[in-house]
Amino acid sequence: MRNLREAVGIDSSGREVDTGRNAAMGEVWPAWESVSFLKRNVEGSGWKSNGDTEALIKYAEANPDYAESELFPQGPLYMRPQDHQAFCNSYLLQVADGKILVRNTMPLRGAVYPATIDLASK
Repeated sequence: MRNLREAVGIDSSGREVDTGRNAAMGEVWPAWESVSFLKRNVEGSGWKSNGDTEALIKYAEANPDYAESELFPQGPLYMRPQDHQAFCNSYLLQVADGKILVRNTMPLRGAVYPATIDLASK
């Protein structure tokens, strides 16, 4: 996350370096990871033009796991091939004594829900 903040101009207190305004990191990292997802799959598939889009999609579907890295600072990511829904770890946090404490972690595969839901059968 430190590298992400530095790359987009946000200091360690969560403020924009140039303006001092508070930055919402919960809005920054998803955009960062969306661009990272495209970068990884453009490079992996060899995409050069619109004619290569089908190869990019097939490459992304065949490579659904992304490890925590500079491109994916929030942690590991899984993109379900059937519908391209992405999942990451979820955290139960508690604020106590001025600190944010991680009380529990639900691994990304624990958050995966069915790709299709038949509402007619409910």
